[in-house]
Amino acid sequence: MSTCPLCGSNGEFEMAEPDRYLGIDPEVTHPYYICRLCSHHYQPVVPAQRLLSYYPPSYYSSDRSGGLRRTFAGLRQWRRARAVEWRASKGRAIDVGCGRGLVLVQLKELGWDVVGMDWNAENARAVAERLGIPVVAGPEGLRTLAPNSFDAASLFHVLEHEQQPLELLSQVHRLLKPGARLLVGVPNWASAARRLFGRNWMGYDFPRHRQVFTPGSLRAALDRTGFRVDRLTGRLSDELIDLQRSSRMMLREHGIRPPILVAVTAIGAAMLVIVPRLFGQQSVIYAYARRQ
Repeated sequence: MSTCPLCGSNGEFEMAEPDRYLGIDPEVTHPYYICRLCSHHYQPVVPAQRLLSYYPPSYYSSDRSGGLRRTFAGLRQWRRARAVEWRASKGRAIDVGCGRGLVLVQLKELGWDVVGMDWNAENARAVAERLGIPVVAGPEGLRTLAPNSFDAASLFHVLEHEQQPLELLSQVHRLLKPGARLLVGVPNWASAARRLFGRNWMGYDFPRHRQVFTPGSLRAALDRTGFRVDRLTGRLSDELIDLQRSSRMMLREHGIRPPILVAVTAIGAAMLVIVPRLFGQQSVIYAYARRQ
């Protein structure tokens, strides 16, 4: 038995897999449970040091790709920054889980006063020095920021990594002004991609994705922490990236590596989910919410 981090009810064992993406400790499996009450999917809580061991230094390394890939990544971050502005009063914004700081750069160019937060203290310092933007480290860093001092916040592919997602959302709620905007993006368990790829779906990412949300469980988490959801949607660019990675994982499992087969599988899978996106079955869901 394991306790659901959203509602506290008991969960039932669903499945267990090794780290299929980075291959850390391949002999160790990581279990997922499903909550009996709210149907949320999650991994049990593990010690903090063990969780940190799942993130090697290379996880935070800079993307050295060039050409079209770099251009596409820049466009993707620009669109994310514009999404943060949706119905928000331009002012001060925080990007929680800022990674390499790409969204922070875009928001700053759009005229926002920005602050970042990253769990890895070394990465937070490096990003702050490189970009000249304040970046705090971990939940402790968030606690040093003044309450009711931000007009917008974003959590792009962050909440699924949290062992206690309600605690993080409550921290963000404390930082935002009443009526301020929050944008959250997470993998969607109810997606057509998850049904297609099964355990190879990148939304699982054993063992780093501690939570796998559905539209219903994401809405419930936001409601319980003082947010009102205005809309749930998706983005085709995120769909294509997740599908490319999932298809690569699936082909690798069967010993098939030629890039042409990866491309064909990804394109075919993309065609299968373009229509389901319209019915809430996109691979990644974005929740646009506001602080109550």
